[in-house]
Amino acid sequence: MSNSIFEKTMADMNWMEIQHFAEKKAIVLLPLGVIEEHGPHMCLGTDVYLACTQSLLVKEKLINKEITAIVAPPFYWGINKATGNFPGSFTSRKETVKAMIFDILLSLSNFGFKDIFSINVHGDPVHCQTLMEAFKEATEKIHINACFTIPQGSLERYDLIGDESYILPIEPQTVEISKLKYADIHAGASETAKMYKYHSEMVDIYKAKKLPSTILDGNDLLKWIDGSKTRTLTPDGYVGAPADYVYVDAESDYQDTANRIAKAIISRIV
Repeated sequence: MSNSIFEKTMADMNWMEIQHFAEKKAIVLLPLGVIEEHGPHMCLGTDVYLACTQSLLVKEKLINKEITAIVAPPFYWGINKATGNFPGSFTSRKETVKAMIFDILLSLSNFGFKDIFSINVHGDPVHCQTLMEAFKEATEKIHINACFTIPQGSLERYDLIGDESYILPIEPQTVEISKLKYADIHAGASETAKMYKYHSEMVDIYKAKKLPSTILDGNDLLKWIDGSKTRTLTPDGYVGAPADYVYVDAESDYQDTANRIAKAIISRIV
């Protein structure tokens, strides 16, 4: 795939094309990521590249079901609580992120789009909570079908039931895509495999193969997530084992995820 985060999104279209898609009542997929460190072997834009890749795959699944879909330009000025102490990890204030997401959804509504679904790959809890609040506000104030997609297994973490109008739960993965037996949280085997599969030029795979494992669990993992000891626990900025990327079937993972997201979207618009 291309390393342009704008390719095949609205950003590469003219205004008349956007109007055409709005008149056809196209589904909008909104890629959500951040600019943050991803270890010594991957670029800061990893989440953005992966969110765009996932969005294009979901779009393909929807089109195969004869549902018109379009991908919005990606959002990437999010919140990095865990990795914020690393150079290159840009982080924005919660109120800034919430306002920007609301304004993006408002703009899409003003263009004529009414069904908008997020494709988020950044798991920072504060980041996700902020995005959900923005989608909730947009749903209530703009009266559009704006949904934040979230794995069913993550609902309880955010005190969600799953039937909220601004939430779109995604069914659990049933396809075995890896043989990993540890918490592969950040810039480890899974993300390395996905980036190497779809954006290989952005991965120093030779360096990845030589990186030792940094496996965290229990209290250490919680401390990493809340940012209190991130650089102490993982001085190189990754949690997992990048060298184990060979044990991850990145294509099966993304194709399966795309199928499950597309299925959920279809259930919400029918």
